[in-house]
Amino acid sequence: GIAEMKSKEITSKLVTIDAHSDFRYNVAFNIPALMVFGKDWGKIWELYTLLLQDKDIRIRKTLAASLEVVSKIIIQEPVEGHPLTEEDRSKWIVSSYCRMMSDFDAIKFSLIRHTVEIISVLPYNEEDTKCVEEVMACFLQSTRNIIPKNWRARFFQIVEIGRIVETERWKEFDAR
Repeated sequence: GIAEMKSKEITSKLVTIDAHSDFRYNVAFNIPALMVFGKDWGKIWELYTLLLQDKDIRIRKTLAASLEVVSKIIIQEPVEGHPLTEEDRSKWIVSSYCRMMSDFDAIKFSLIRHTVEIISVLPYNEEDTKCVEEVMACFLQSTRNIIPKNWRARFFQIVEIGRIVETERWKEFDAR
């Protein structure tokens, strides 16, 4: 009766969600190219932000792996029709990074290896160190949560910390 109807309703919603999963995955994979060659920057931006909330972990993992490239594109390349200022774009990168670092471990693994590159594109000066500090805080907090249960996560974290410490940005940050 009712339980059977609810089961069919839930199943049909899952099928609807999964019916276009491969299409969304392909879009997520090609987002950096869309950002470089696309003409309607506002719609591409909305699409990326929407895909960050997708229920399919493959899509979020793909976006996590490409955040480094997307960060370079939106910070370094002046794009006509970009809906955000450079400061807002930096804040968006930080919030996207922190959001992904609070997701499943598989998504964190995709993102951990690109932390240095993400930090390196963020604006950094004496007045504005907040973005870099927030990324570091998210990195340390999120990896702390997965460290006790996963040796691979410990390995990636150690490698990335080593890479972070070797950067000029870290030397400036540490000197403060």
